[in-house]
Amino acid sequence: MSAPELMPLVLGAVTLVPTLVYLVVRVRRLAQNLQTLWQFTIRRAKVEAMLAGWGVIRSPLRLTPQAIAVLTPLIVELATFYIALIRENPRIIEVDLFIAFENRFGDVLVEKVCIPHGLTRGACVIAAIEVSKLHLAQQEKQSHARDH
Repeated sequence: MSAPELMPLVLGAVTLVPTLVYLVVRVRRLAQNLQTLWQFTIRRAKVEAMLAGWGVIRSPLRLTPQAIAVLTPLIVELATFYIALIRENPRIIEVDLFIAFENRFGDVLVEKVCIPHGLTRGACVIAAIEVSKLHLAQQEKQSHARDH
């Protein structure tokens, strides 16, 4: 190809670069906004759990015996899923846990936990995650006690 034939290709590439940069910036901004929305949702779910008497907001949220009792029938399935998630990604962040639990258990939690107990802002998902953590901690404590 001669220089005159290459000129349209070069101009096309040069005009494409700013468009790609713009798109990358927009996608990053959208991802950040989505992350912020999930964090907002999770904070509201924790507040709902506290207001419903299901937990005490400390760091992290601590479930009340009432919340644990409601989730006990689901605890094995919830904890098994939680263990699989943390084995796959030991550094999984709260937002990703929330999304994974909602995707896997959303319908079950709505039917068996949220509706019967008047929860509408995600407290049942937060409680499912927290009860899974508690179950795992209890299993590890029992395993440690057997080993010693």
